[in-house]
Amino acid sequence: MRLGSGIFAAAIQLTEERGGARRGGSGGSGEGSVAAASFLEFFFIFDLDFDFCWLSSQHFLTCKTLFLLLLLRRLSKEDEIREKTAKFDNAEKCLTTLKLELKAAESKIRSSDTEVSSLRIEIQELSEKLKIENVKAQSHERKQWFFSRRRTL
Repeated sequence: MRLGSGIFAAAIQLTEERGGARRGGSGGSGEGSVAAASFLEFFFIFDLDFDFCWLSSQHFLTCKTLFLLLLLRRLSKEDEIREKTAKFDNAEKCLTTLKLELKAAESKIRSSDTEVSSLRIEIQELSEKLKIENVKAQSHERKQWFFSRRRTL
């Protein structure tokens, strides 16, 4: 078993999940993921012969491990960004819905205001008619009182 094989397995899994980016799919997040996936492929596809390499195998594996840790961190940050973007989009949708509901409520208030104003006008007209009828009733009461006084005399 090689050094950091658990990290390598996690990196391979993440690279496969995001492999769609390299092939034009929607699994990755653009150019950065393509470059990371390509660089990762270099590590796993080509088996370097350390006899002809100026780096020791231990040093190379340490660099590989550091790179994979950075890659995993970057991929987790990309996931966080995707989640926050989704939350932001959801908040925008809610805001749009609330704006539409507000416009509907404002429209309902305007129609209620016009209805109330027409009812106020009707109440004023009925109030004026009531005053006129009260004046007529008082006039008839005076006449009745006057005629009843006259009969008694």
